[in-house]
Amino acid sequence: MFQILVFAILRTKPEFAGYLELDGGKVMNGEVWRLLTFLFVPATGSGSGSVVWFFFAAMFLFFMADALDELMGPFRVTLYVLFFLVTQWVAVLVWPEVLGHGMSGVVMFMNNLFFALAVLSPRTELRVYFVVPVQIRWLAALDAALLLYLSLMTPEMAPGILWGLLPFLVMFVPGLVKQMRNRARVGVRRAEFKAKSVPESEAFHRCKVCGRTDGANPE
Repeated sequence: MFQILVFAILRTKPEFAGYLELDGGKVMNGEVWRLLTFLFVPATGSGSGSVVWFFFAAMFLFFMADALDELMGPFRVTLYVLFFLVTQWVAVLVWPEVLGHGMSGVVMFMNNLFFALAVLSPRTELRVYFVVPVQIRWLAALDAALLLYLSLMTPEMAPGILWGLLPFLVMFVPGLVKQMRNRARVGVRRAEFKAKSVPESEAFHRCKVCGRTDGANPE
């Protein structure tokens, strides 16, 4: 709701974003509202061509928030958001020269929500351009590849991007790794069981005298 209001204001007064963005120096000078209001600045900008993109981004943000609320519960979602906020505050207040060169706060916020949803509900389908159904896990993999590419092409942004994803890395990656290990173990056990099992074409019992098998002569 606040993003919609801010977007409407930015349509006529683009400079208004300067009063909301997270700036460590201005926060230290008393403008503490910036610790929260930076999330209200739309990532799509405020140009005339961005109205449609803002609409889609806002709808997608609401969709992710509702889905995570059902999958995680309000308490865990709140902790997740607070964790993200703290990382952003540390980035601009404690170590801005290193961590302050990543992507915008609201972009990293949406990335954290997006990756979390992809882990919790990987087979959820999203319709790209309202036509092509794609599972969210593949879109998340593409997003991760793009962030990796951006980090490699612009090394000074890499620490900020990695730091911005810290909530996801801490709260979801360990469980994801454990899940992958468990699946690998189950796969190994299934392979071992199949290797030790008797094929259907092979007889389970064979007479040592006449050579008949229970397969050919079940009686």
